[in-house]
Amino acid sequence: MSGRNAGQDDAHGYIGGSIHYPESLRAIVPHLSELLGPDIRSPAVFDSHVPVIVDQVTAFFEAVHGAHDRARAVLESGELYCLYLRDFALAGENGSVEQGDDGKLYQNIHLTPSDGGAEAFLAQALDGVTPVVSCFNTLNAWGINKAVAQGVEIASLRLLTHNWQATLASLIDGARSIVMIRSPSLAGDGGDGVQFELKALLALGQGPRTVMVYDGAGQQGRLLDAPKGLHAHFGLNTAMLEKGGPESDDLAQCVRALAGDGFRRERLTPPVEIPPCRVVDKGYGPEHFSGGGYAVSDYPLLIPESLQEAAEALQNNMPLLLERWEKIEESIGPDLDREAVAQSLAVALDCFVAGTVIEDYRAMAFALSVAGGAHHLLSGRAELHKQCIDAANRLMQWDWRPDFPAPGR
Repeated sequence: MSGRNAGQDDAHGYIGGSIHYPESLRAIVPHLSELLGPDIRSPAVFDSHVPVIVDQVTAFFEAVHGAHDRARAVLESGELYCLYLRDFALAGENGSVEQGDDGKLYQNIHLTPSDGGAEAFLAQALDGVTPVVSCFNTLNAWGINKAVAQGVEIASLRLLTHNWQATLASLIDGARSIVMIRSPSLAGDGGDGVQFELKALLALGQGPRTVMVYDGAGQQGRLLDAPKGLHAHFGLNTAMLEKGGPESDDLAQCVRALAGDGFRRERLTPPVEIPPCRVVDKGYGPEHFSGGGYAVSDYPLLIPESLQEAAEALQNNMPLLLERWEKIEESIGPDLDREAVAQSLAVALDCFVAGTVIEDYRAMAFALSVAGGAHHLLSGRAELHKQCIDAANRLMQWDWRPDFPAPGR
């Protein structure tokens, strides 16, 4: 996934050419791309769009980290839990191709809310019975934030390429009950993740503790293809779960009875260690961290080839930004070089995007504080500056270098 940074002058130290966005950030790529576009230089566009972008990007990272930390807390407490599994196609952007009246084929992009609704429904159904743990789908970040705003504490681990299989198997092994939602919109029996989950839960003897739900009205016929020996099967429209009704009530009653029956499972495998949350999946396989290779703790330092451009842009531009901003702070007054301030603002936005792409919270925080300060100097208004400082301090809580002071101005 890449975006073009059109109309910027490389001589000013801006990111030139195109930048690759990791799939993990797909939900916020439109916001990041807008910060690199030429229209953002318009004061009117800047004032109307940047506050929203800052809020949305920060909220995205808060959603992932918050859900991951809640899941870690459940697992570290030793409390019994219900594991929620599903096709990731139930959230985010889905595409379809349809033929128009003119005979031409048109691609439609639409959002599917089923994942967020189903997870919130399950958490509410089991409230007071047992916590629900799931694996985070970055395309469902807004659904998670919506649920949290409504008082539903979603606990969802952010898994990465190098640890998802081992962690999922461990989660399945340790679950008191499992609810699995499968989407008929996917071809065949689902993706690799779904097949791995099905094989793992059957191999670990968790079939009798699993409730299988086929998403979509009228899917009862698909139940004939469900694995044998499961606790229960349902076919219903998961997008309607939150609205209630007989089918929702039946499912809620079923999962409550299963999760609250007093069953205590003895694990067949030792639990795996759950590391702190990292949002950007860099695509490394498990072999990268075994056999004398890198340690998992090295993950924040590793930059894959696909993200090298962003890392190099940040390395080249951040010292320039720091030097310029120090000079600007020293010259605040009648002799302020407004052109230098405007250039620093543009570089700060570029550095914020590059820092976001490689998940460098220190760079993101500093770039935001400079962008807010530069806008304050140019406009005379402090609102955005205060918002940027607040967002920068929120981002710094996840920096893996705790010795770095939080932005204060």
